[in-house]
This record gives sequence, structure tokens and C-alpha cells, in this order.
Amino acid sequence: MSGTFARLARQDFADLEAAARSWHRLADAFATAHQHHTHRVSGPLHPAWQGLGAQTALPVLARIESQLEAAQVDAVSYATVLDTLHARLSEAQGNLCSAVANAEHDHFTVDDATGRVTLPRWVEEGRADPHRQDETAAWDRRLAAYQRMIDQAVKDAEQADEEGARALATLTPGTLDEDDALRTAAEESTGATRLLGIGPYAIPDGKDPKRAAAWWRSLSHDEQQSYLTLHPELIGALGGLPATARDQANRLLLDEYLDGRGGPGPGTGLTADQWNQQQDALRALKSRLDDATDDDPGRRLYLLRLDPSGTGRAVVAMGNPDTAANTAVLVPGTNTNLASMPGQIDRIDKLRMAATRAGAGDDTSVIAWLGYDPPQEDVPGDHFDLGVAGTGLAEEGGRNLRQFVQDLRAAQGPLHSHLTVIGHSYGSTTVGAAAADDPHGLGADDIVVVGSPGMTVDNVRGLHMTADHVFVGSAADDPVIEYFSDATLGKNPARESFGARDFAVDTHGHSGYWAVDPNGTLSESLHNQGRIIAGYEPLTVDPTPDPPTYNWP
Repeated sequence: MSGTFARLARQDFADLEAAARSWHRLADAFATAHQHHTHRVSGPLHPAWQGLGAQTALPVLARIESQLEAAQVDAVSYATVLDTLHARLSEAQGNLCSAVANAEHDHFTVDDATGRVTLPRWVEEGRADPHRQDETAAWDRRLAAYQRMIDQAVKDAEQADEEGARALATLTPGTLDEDDALRTAAEESTGATRLLGIGPYAIPDGKDPKRAAAWWRSLSHDEQQSYLTLHPELIGALGGLPATARDQANRLLLDEYLDGRGGPGPGTGLTADQWNQQQDALRALKSRLDDATDDDPGRRLYLLRLDPSGTGRAVVAMGNPDTAANTAVLVPGTNTNLASMPGQIDRIDKLRMAATRAGAGDDTSVIAWLGYDPPQEDVPGDHFDLGVAGTGLAEEGGRNLRQFVQDLRAAQGPLHSHLTVIGHSYGSTTVGAAAADDPHGLGADDIVVVGSPGMTVDNVRGLHMTADHVFVGSAADDPVIEYFSDATLGKNPARESFGARDFAVDTHGHSGYWAVDPNGTLSESLHNQGRIIAGYEPLTVDPTPDPPTYNWP
């Protein structure tokens, strides 16, 4: 310990700090290279390149992207370990120097080589004086206190040094050529940070998005990148954070899942078949995300949430909702799951196109929000999930939807984007539950429902929203409306007595509300939704008359 005292007292930790900064810069370089490769190299090739050449080259490009991500995780891991080591050693050195300075100020002597504290000469000389025993005992207690502080500082430094060495030893950057390099890098990073006692303890719980936003803004760039890279599952799900940060975290998380994170086996709850289905859904989502390029920034995709467990949850925005003047959230319904997210992205693409054609401008964001568990069954039919006939799943989803709206508002800050929430099928039931279950409503400027079996209420007043801002679209031959409205999920919102505003629909069936003809002409159904998103009035029609009532004798 004596040698440690001398080294700790004299050590300059500037080189350690510089090394950490260098690893952070390297991590940023890998992140930038990955982003450029994804959006400028492989991204533009995905939609159009077909044939044997594409089948050979695209997997190679995907492997390069995975290696860049693995290298980024490695670099952030080294930077985080060195940052932590620098902070702990500097703290120990500060405590040591403070204890030595205070001891010397109080006339004690501290040996430069060993750190041993000794009494002033006159105190030691007076120890034999029976009249000074109390005074001498007080000096002894102060000496012992200073010695404990010095010894503790040395002990803290030795512990930090040992733990830092073990943490660095767990990191093996030579694994980049392995097939599961990203998963290996993530696992090693978790192991290294655990050895140092580093965890996600400072990350907010997500209940207050404004607090989360303030926490994120308080971090340095390097700190943000460390949290994002080491805890993508938490940062990606944290409402109130910028869409760019959540997107970066969730894309990393997506690639980690595709690289083997959470694979089948004991304790995972996944069979091999379930694992394969999950992987297929994740690959389809990644392919759709990779198809988007930076050629049109307004159509850039942001992965705001990813959770492949169960039937899967995901939230994808087209256009940055943090800066959009107009934002729409599409809440899908029955049978929507992770595997169907590419189709939901196609729908928000059409909605955004309709909004921009209606005059919304390029600063428009439309979000596919699968933040709940819709019923999973084809309806109508002989066998279906009873959840589709009850409001339980909608009420649970409604709570999540209200939280998501609050998250959007917090991330936007002082900007108040015109917000439209669109519910389709059972998604309209979820939107209705979200608005009805809170006296302040949903927090949206407009609500649109299409193909609705009911919104959990029998009148628009139950949504805690002005009737002029609740719009209903219903195709005459929509089987969900025919079979399920005016039953267990609430009154058909297209009914006159419901009190909402019906807009013109010229499409057919339950899934035709976003139809575009081969010439690019929008259906009236889609055009009207676009006008609402843009803040304009749709073409309205008379509501559906209520069925006649009979007074039986």
C-alpha cells in the first residue's frame, strides 16, 4: 500500500483521460461510418437491385454494417471503462490530497513515501505528562481519523485499478470477423461494465418524459453515446428523448437481436419455431428500414420502439416528429403484429403523401404505432380471439397510447405540432379508450377513426374532446363495422347520435381506406385523412342514421 500512496499522490491522469476521449472519437467515427454505409451505400441498393449479384453482395454489405456496429460497441466499451477508471482514480487522488493537506494544516506530518501520519513533535514529547493525557488522546483520535482517510483513498485507488484491469481483460476486439461479432461485443460490454459496477441506474424510469428529456440534455455527447450504445433497449424505449437518439438505439438493438440476442433456449421462453418466426419478422422490418434512404429527408424512417417479445411491438415514424409542424399517429387493429410492420410503414407513407399533397409541407411526420397487443385473429369467423369482442386490450393499449402522446409532446419541447391520432379497426377502440379513460382526453388536436367497431363510448362527449375534431370514415361494405359495431365495443361512431363528423369514403372493405390507384391518384378516403393531418377540413357527408327504435306494447 505504501508504494500505491506515493504513485497516487504524484500520478497525472491526463493520459488516461486523453485515451478515453480517443476511444470516444473512434466510436463516433464507427457510428458515422455505419450511418453513411446504411443510408448511402446499401440503402439505395435495396429497393432496386435484384438478381444473383444482389443475392451475393447485399449479405456482404450487411456483414460490413454489423462489423461497424460491433466496432462501435467495442470502442464505447473501452471508452466507458477508461472514463470510469479515470473518474474513480481521480476521486481517490482528490480524497488523498485533501486528507494530506488537512492533516498537515493541523500540524501532523505525512510521510511522502508511505503515507504514514505522525503526531507533532511537541505532542509526542508531552505524552508522559499526566496533565496532558486528555489532550494527547484527542490528538491520537485525530491522527487515526486522518490515517483512515488516507488508507481508504489508497484502497479505493487499488480497487479501481484492479477492477479496471479485469474489465479491460474481458473485452476482445479481435472478434470482428466472427458471425456473431455484434452479439459478442454487446455481451462483453455488459460483462465489463458489471465488473465496474456500472449500470443503467441513472436512466429515468420513463414515467415522466419531461424529466427524461431534461436528463438527456444534461449529458455530454460522450455520455449520451455511452448510454445509447451500452443500454439500447432502455434508451430506445425512453419517451421524451430525441427521435434521432431513440432511432440509433433501436436500430442497434434490432441488429443485436438479429445477431443472436435473446435466442432460443432455457430461460428465454422461445421455441426454435418461435425464434425463427421472430427472426423473420425482424429481418422484414430491417429490410423495410434499410429501403429508406437520405434522398428525401422528409421520408426518413425513425425506429422509436422495438420489443420482439410476444407478438411484438414496434413504433416507426416517417419524418422526424420532434421538428414536424404536423404529426399523425396511426394505431392499427386486429391481427397487427411485428411481422406486419412493413405493411404499416407503407400505410404511413401513403398518409404522409396525402398530407403533403393537401398542403402540409415536408415537415410532416406520420407514425405507425404498434405499442400495444391487438387481438390476433381473423374476424369474422368460426374461431377468434375473444379479446376482439372486449375492451380489455384496448384499455391497456389506451394507457400506452396516452403515454406515447405525452412522450411526443415532451420531445417536441416548446413546439406544438398539430397532432392527429388515427385508429383503424380495433385500433379505433384503443384510441377511444385512451381518450375516454382520462378527463383530459388523449391530448390530440384531431381524432380520426376508420373501420371502427366502436370506441368504448356511445357519444363523442365521452372522448373529452370537441365533436368538431372527431372524424369517422366508414366503408359501406366494411365487415368489421357490420359484425361488431353497436355491440360490446360501443356504438358505431358513424351513427348520427354519436355526434362525430363523417368524412367521405369511396373505398371498399375493411382495409381499403388508404387506396391509391396505379396512376398515383388518391382515393377520396385517403385524401380526406391527408387533409385532416394537414389541419384542413375534409369533405364531410351525412352520418349514418340510427336504426329505428320500437316501443313494444
